Amino acid sequence: MKKSIWISMIVAAACILAGLACIATGLALGGYNTLVEDSPYDGHTVGGVHHISKDFDRIHIDVIAASVELVPSEDDKCRVTTKDSDYVEYTAYVLEDTLMVRATDTRKWYERLFTPSVSGRSVKVALPREAYKSLTVETVSGHVSINVRYTFSEDVTLTSTSGTIGTAAAIGGHLDLRSTSGDLCAMGFLNTVTARSTSGKVTLGGKTELGACTAATADLETTSGEIRVRTVTLNSLTAQTGSGGIRMESVTVTEVTDLETTSGEITLLYTTCGTLTAETGSGGIDLTDTTVAGHIQAETTSGSIRFARADAATLNLKTTSGSVRGSLLTPKIFYTDTTSGSVDVPKSTEGGLCEIQTTSGSIRITIEE
Repeated sequence: MKKSIWISMIVAAACILAGLACIATGLALGGYNTLVEDSPYDGHTVGGVHHISKDFDRIHIDVIAASVELVPSEDDKCRVTTKDSDYVEYTAYVLEDTLMVRATDTRKWYERLFTPSVSGRSVKVALPREAYKSLTVETVSGHVSINVRYTFSEDVTLTSTSGTIGTAAAIGGHLDLRSTSGDLCAMGFLNTVTARSTSGKVTLGGKTELGACTAATADLETTSGEIRVRTVTLNSLTAQTGSGGIRMESVTVTEVTDLETTSGEITLLYTTCGTLTAETGSGGIDLTDTTVAGHIQAETTSGSIRFARADAATLNLKTTSGSVRGSLLTPKIFYTDTTSGSVDVPKSTEGGLCEIQTTSGSIRITIEE
């Protein structure tokens, strides 16, 4: 064997050994925890209940695979109730103005290689006040639930790998929801919202005991899950999904609405928008009792575009093999273009422009009396 080949093999082996050494060192020294260690404990712990006596304005919860729930305290005292396992220990303390809830994996690095899964635990935080500045919750497979009575004046970040995340709190800063396969749900009085999930469903809006949901802007995205927006008032909305559908019901968007899906359906019911862009590949677009103050841009490849008592100032509708059918509320000047499909539209000389283009689909539009 040539000398150069021997040298290459030796170098490759050395790199592999060095990589394994780094992994072992990281597991031995760091585990899952990266925040400040040896922080001063506050209060005392009895039977898995951490009694907190110091005041705080911020909350940071970083656990491995536990579900997290924030609930009102019955006696105006803060308690953190945890359920330990054979491998995980919890600590709760106040560091400066922040309540810290931490989980520590007590296994040795080599034990984690053979018993990597730790689950089935819970963290319940009973809070004495309703108003705080910020909140951060990080968990791997647990669920996260935030009570409707809470108010956060700054940012809220909620992250889980496979757990469901739900919040109904009022949030003055930015709300950031992230999960890989878990569902995401946001309600309450919100400012800006970002929600990202790979295969989970994303829901924004709904009524709580304090009223309907409001938000300034929302940016929603999921790869294969469904996106639902209901009973909410926003300034602008962006929603994007791969194979899931997008459904809006009883929604008011005063400015821009941008909807995009690869193969899912786009459905709007009892909705008003400033402008609307709706794009899908093989799914259909369905607008019922929906009005747009400005322009509608709707495009699909093989799906159909359907209207029922819908309208806009101007419309541009495109489909390849699907049809365009339905009823509008006001007269339009129609411009149609189709290769092999039939066309039946009112002959009007007033109103905004309605451009409709299809290759093999039919076009049939009526005006409501």
